[in-house]
Amino acid sequence: MHTPVDLVAREVGASHRAATRAAHLTAARQARRQQRLDRRMTRASSRLAGDDPIR
Repeated sequence: MHTPVDLVAREVGASHRAATRAAHLTAARQARRQQRLDRRMTRASSRLAGDDPIR
């Protein structure tokens, strides 16, 4: 049998975990997007410079 305090603590813990996970996922997604953009920019700039980058 759980006391109300236990239940509240568990709810808070669960929502905090979910929030943390969501934040991590968002951060990872943004990092991947940034990497893609960076790669595209480097490829474009090196093409402008005249060297053919090895893909």
